[in-house]
Amino acid sequence: IHFVTSELDCGPIISQGVVPIFDNDTADDIAARVLKVEHRLFPQAVADFAAGRLKIEGNRVINSRNQPEDRPLLA
Repeated sequence: IHFVTSELDCGPIISQGVVPIFDNDTADDIAARVLKVEHRLFPQAVADFAAGRLKIEGNRVINSRNQPEDRPLLA
């Protein structure tokens, strides 16, 4: 899940998941797995955006839900 920019699939990433890729997979097999992960991640990404927890710094998204208030962000 990412913010949209003028470049295809190049916006700052809000959330991402992992799907397995098998030797005999078709593009449709992979797309179906990706869609399941997107459906799981999307509601939280929207909730974080609506709550104002997302901040774009350069090409990175900082989510305050994932960062304790008193601890500096280490990258």
